[in-house]
Amino acid sequence: MLTSFQKRKLITLFNQHDINCNGKLEAIDFHEKTRLMASVLNWPSDSEPYQKLDQGFANFWQGLQAADTNNDGTISYEEWWAWWDQILSNNLYDQIAKPIGQMAFLLCNADDKGIISKEHFLRYYKKQCCNSSEGEEVYQKLTSDSQHMLTYDLMSQLLHDYFHSNDISAAGNWMFGKF
Repeated sequence: MLTSFQKRKLITLFNQHDINCNGKLEAIDFHEKTRLMASVLNWPSDSEPYQKLDQGFANFWQGLQAADTNNDGTISYEEWWAWWDQILSNNLYDQIAKPIGQMAFLLCNADDKGIISKEHFLRYYKKQCCNSSEGEEVYQKLTSDSQHMLTYDLMSQLLHDYFHSNDISAAGNWMFGKF
């Protein structure tokens, strides 16, 4: 069962996917998400990277359909929480959340050196979270124990902590911004 703290964090992630800010997730949100994220790297819509990203979000949306318990074609907060509760309770995290983390890392790793620079993170964060003013603080929180470098391994650990941890001081709680 998700704790109230996990639910609070998951609302932050939900709201980042709710591109049209209507309080529910729907297919159009994920297509728009692709457009916004691809714009970080200036990927045209007919490029291979754009198509891969769009397919990744389409796959995520397809899996999320299992959460649509009232079959209205949208996902509410309650359905979102229930879906994540099932994922975390049934050890499906690696299958569901890890691929999304890999996509995020690839988007931020613009120079392909395996380290997300502060500059690349802030550019991505501004598009992802629509609040560039807190990006510096978030980067500091995420990298405070790692000499201020965000590697794939660290990002994977932070993402895992985001979904699993109930420790309010865990750096991973900041993965998607203030919670």
